[in-house]
Amino acid sequence: MSATSSYPDVRGRVGAVSAVVSATAPSASVAMSRPTRALASVASFLGLAVLSWCAAVVAHELLVLSIAAALPGLLTPAFVEPIIGALPVNYVYATAMARFAGQIEPAGIAVAGDVGDYLATALPGLFQNAGYVSGTGPLSAVIAPGSSLLARAVVAAIANVALLALGLVFMTRATRSVGTRSLARVRGSAAALLVGGGTMVAEVAARILRDFGSTRDLETIGILPFVFHQLLRLPTETYDRFTQRLGMMLDPAYQIAILGTALVAAFVIVCAIQLLARIRVRDLRRALRAPFAARGWQTEVPDSAPGRRRIFDTVLIAVLVAAMPVLDIATPATRFLDWIGEPIADVEPAAVEPEEIAVEMTAVVAIEIIPSLTIESGPATVAPPTPFVPSRRYVPPPGLRPSIVTVAGQGLRYSYIVNGEPTMFKGMGYNVTHATLPREERTVRMREDFAAMREAGVNTIVGWRTPEWDETLLDVAQAAGLGVVIPWDFDEKLDYADRAVRNRVKSDVLAWVTRYRRHPAVHVWGLGNETLLHLRQTARARAFGEFYTDLVDTVRAFDPDHPVMAREAEDVYIRWIQEPWRARGGPPAGFIVGMNFYTFRMREAIEEWPKRAFDAPIVVSEFAPAGFGRVDRPTGYRRMWSMIRSRPEMILGVAPYVWSVDGPEPSDRIFGLTENGKAIDGSLGAMKELYRAPAAPDGWVTVPSLTGVRAPDAEKIVEDLGLKLVGVIHQRASDLADASQVRRFGIGRVIHQQPAAGTKARLGTEARLAISAAPLVAAWPVGRSRED
Repeated sequence: MSATSSYPDVRGRVGAVSAVVSATAPSASVAMSRPTRALASVASFLGLAVLSWCAAVVAHELLVLSIAAALPGLLTPAFVEPIIGALPVNYVYATAMARFAGQIEPAGIAVAGDVGDYLATALPGLFQNAGYVSGTGPLSAVIAPGSSLLARAVVAAIANVALLALGLVFMTRATRSVGTRSLARVRGSAAALLVGGGTMVAEVAARILRDFGSTRDLETIGILPFVFHQLLRLPTETYDRFTQRLGMMLDPAYQIAILGTALVAAFVIVCAIQLLARIRVRDLRRALRAPFAARGWQTEVPDSAPGRRRIFDTVLIAVLVAAMPVLDIATPATRFLDWIGEPIADVEPAAVEPEEIAVEMTAVVAIEIIPSLTIESGPATVAPPTPFVPSRRYVPPPGLRPSIVTVAGQGLRYSYIVNGEPTMFKGMGYNVTHATLPREERTVRMREDFAAMREAGVNTIVGWRTPEWDETLLDVAQAAGLGVVIPWDFDEKLDYADRAVRNRVKSDVLAWVTRYRRHPAVHVWGLGNETLLHLRQTARARAFGEFYTDLVDTVRAFDPDHPVMAREAEDVYIRWIQEPWRARGGPPAGFIVGMNFYTFRMREAIEEWPKRAFDAPIVVSEFAPAGFGRVDRPTGYRRMWSMIRSRPEMILGVAPYVWSVDGPEPSDRIFGLTENGKAIDGSLGAMKELYRAPAAPDGWVTVPSLTGVRAPDAEKIVEDLGLKLVGVIHQRASDLADASQVRRFGIGRVIHQQPAAGTKARLGTEARLAISAAPLVAAWPVGRSRED
């Protein structure tokens, strides 16, 4: 028998007792039980939210460190460059963007308070000092100095989206059992998951909403210029209008737009994961076997509208909570360390002991004959370009003479000699649009700019856009004591395999050279800028290379007093110029390779240059530390300068890009050093410091290369340097084992020197020169008449 059947009246009695107790107990006890339960629920909720917040902060910073550690390995050149090479994009700019995106390195994690200091002392390789904690959170991931702005943005974006996606996954799991109930009625593990997911969303939202920015940031890190100017190839005017309107629309709600984009990306990721999870392996195999009749593939998604509404409600509440001012006291941030610029120390050179001169040659054959200026003929297959007609030929005023600029040396040892004075090419990119201004206003602006450049140590300005560079600009540059690399722009749309096109362009260039060659400010002919980069097709690049080398030979023969510089993006496309010259024994004396660099790949290119067997000096014709913020830029310039000056005997000089933000290119706003004549950051000051630093300590001198310099000029240079010229010998080609230098430079030129180029020598060190001499002419035999 059961207890219930044995004692049938037990339930009734217990119920009666309970009723009596309830009736006699004070009503306040019942009233107090409900607030107590409510307070307990609120306390539990707040405790769970705080724990979830701390966990979300730790998870976010660990994600940042993990992504920062993995990103450089994922974006290595060996992996990325073949992919970029197969795409129809600008190879140099795309690889540069990949380098920027992978230019980051984790340094550790910083924990606030005394605990953080203890951890930094106990585990210095993993933890950083507590002073590195950024924001108002308990800890921060610390990123090593030198990270690019693009890499920072990529790492933060991936971490934000990943944490948002994890929060949405938690919410999805929680709402499976919620049904149509409201959020206030969710209990147990579902409530914990919902609070955890909502806290993750709130943590990311709080970061984004407090990280103030604008569309200008997207331009600064290079995303907008790369996408719209390089990939889509929008004209500059169209790009400017587009970015202006985009800024007008997004800037007032920039943070909301970024947060919305991140939430959409996270939602797409979660939906993709759910879709893949619903595909059964058996159905997948069946679909692969019969793609057009995949029976059993479950693509129907059950109706989850109530769950989606609960997720939306939770996300909205999380964003609203994140926007509350109270969270200002608990919002963490990742710490990105900045570079701290250090002055470049001079290295004390070793004393040079004089040696006996020993002339040994290496390389080619007989004396070079200057070619006559002949024009090819042949049928035209396309319409030739409009001819360049000089408005007049420049005649220097009395007392001014045209400049004579020599690039001396060979065998990867060169010097840049202007009007008999060895100097370093200390350039500055000047990309302006003043040609349409009244002459007086234009002159005033250039005078101010050139005076500021001269004060910063600049001695040469480098240009683009041929119409801007005329007599007015040259006159102002000459008055300021500046030389000019005067630019000529090639039209990459022309077919340079066509003889008629070649003839017309060559004629135009020679007319342009004739117009300006006698101006004292002209130092170098800048024939082209990144032309091969834009030709894209191998056949067109090869045709242009053949035409270009022939044009350079012609210009050098026509005007031997001014070098020619070819400017290209990095060193990637130089081979199309090198190959045609290889068959002709190399480039002519006075040819300069201009390289444009914006990444630290420049170090690799400089180190590898001697292996190319291309006997030509380098000028880094554009450079800037792209991808860095204003604080890091000065140190970025110093680091790139140290790379360049690691081979001073091979690199004639540099030209930072660019003087002003007021230029025609989107990149001018990113790389400009000044705005309205004032320095934007410390970059111009850094370049001034580097340009004005002494080349050698007092009492010492750096010996330039004098190979190829006229004998009288070389003797004067030696004396001006403070060296003691004790011997000059003359040698004929027939006396030498290798007459290559005589052939390359001609008669009456230096073919050997002592001390060698690049040597640090004390003032008064003895110097010797070897000069190429004319061959002997056999005397007429005595006793025989010429008629015989």
